[in-house]
Amino acid sequence: MEFILKEEMEEYGSFNHEKILLVDDNDTNIFVVKTILEDRGLIVDTALCGREGIERYRASKEFEYKIIFLDINMYDIDGYEVSKEIRMSDREDAAKIPVYALSANIFAKDRIKAKESGMNGYVTKPIIYKTLFGLIREIIEKDNGSNKKESPVQKLTTDKTIGRREEKTISESNLLENIGGHFIFNALNTIKGSVIMKYENSCSLINDLSAYMQYRFKALAGEITSNVSKELFHLEAYLRLEKARFSYINYEINIFDEEAKELSLPAMSLIFLAENAIHHGLLEKEYDMCEKALVNVCIVRKKNETVICIEDNGLGFDTKAVEFSTEFGGISYIADIFKEICNGELEIDSERDKGTKVILHLTGWRKIDENDCGR
Repeated sequence: MEFILKEEMEEYGSFNHEKILLVDDNDTNIFVVKTILEDRGLIVDTALCGREGIERYRASKEFEYKIIFLDINMYDIDGYEVSKEIRMSDREDAAKIPVYALSANIFAKDRIKAKESGMNGYVTKPIIYKTLFGLIREIIEKDNGSNKKESPVQKLTTDKTIGRREEKTISESNLLENIGGHFIFNALNTIKGSVIMKYENSCSLINDLSAYMQYRFKALAGEITSNVSKELFHLEAYLRLEKARFSYINYEINIFDEEAKELSLPAMSLIFLAENAIHHGLLEKEYDMCEKALVNVCIVRKKNETVICIEDNGLGFDTKAVEFSTEFGGISYIADIFKEICNGELEIDSERDKGTKVILHLTGWRKIDENDCGR
């Protein structure tokens, strides 16, 4: 989100207690956006997950909300599903209430999915508040922009050139996806919230994000190999940032083979596997008050091999019912490069509602050589 000075906010004018619904699973996002909008005279109801957002809408009076803003990536159901549920409601305002995405996902495929789900458009993250307030004022004044300049907010269209535009920028799109654009945005937003709340760990989180981004950019630049020690250092930086965002997520890193720290492995590989465990395992499972979401990374020596295990207690799945090459393409890729670089094998053990273990069996691998970098 952009930093806003008080005098800049005053330029956006004030509102007359119109009500807005904001749905986002990040409480820091909720706090920041709600504070800024209510400072200008709006009333903001909030929901911390997709299902709660649907319930809030259904419990409201018809046309009570002037606009609904939806985050796309939420831990229970995504913003697209929330929008569909709203549009299918048996209410007079179901087809008319403006629904907009608040999302860092801005590629053509995301715009198409938003339109198909019934959304009117989207406001990109990081939020430009001049744009956001302009959209809100436009809707409240019931002006669709036909007699004004086109709104700076992106409108969803069926533009036939979308495919061609996407094709031209495919390398840029892939780059943004590979460096985890959505993760970086959320990490920055979490850090901003911790600064606003004057938390003591703000500087540490900034250092973690800086280290993580440098490491990821080097991997993108061609440094395809690293060593276990360096990978674990940046893995822990990543995990601390995710724990700051999702307070119910815990992690453990246990090393019982000290010699393994100097051995080579593909850069970002353990981070990718931990990221996969969090976003496809932990965040998709509902936990009770007594249970914590956990990622456990363990390195041990067994006979003639080193074993690295990334385990989570997330949603899990039936390994016999999936085709890894198509449904888990990322893990299949990790398995291939581990075999090529480390002469290792990847094994997956998972049980529905119990969690998943990704086990790396590494034999015959070697200490990293500086000449490996960039190969």
